[in-house]
Amino acid sequence: MDIAQCYARRISGGGVVDANVGKTDAWIRGALFVVFLVLAAVFSGDPLISLIAALLALLFAATGLTRSCPLYTLLGVSTRARRSRPQHH
Repeated sequence: MDIAQCYARRISGGGVVDANVGKTDAWIRGALFVVFLVLAAVFSGDPLISLIAALLALLFAATGLTRSCPLYTLLGVSTRARRSRPQHH
């Protein structure tokens, strides 16, 4: 079990959280985390913009690390690669 899975289990109260964010999607979310964190710092003179940017950064970090996106769950979307099952003859 990797760190993201442990974190997801801890957040969900010990239950299993369905991962629906793929590897590429998680990396993009990580990049967006950095972008919004920088925007929060740049716009520190405007508290509202800074707060919104910081909250978005936190959202992207959390969903990227846990590999679970509540919006994807609601929409039935998954960017996670499906593993092929072995065929039985």
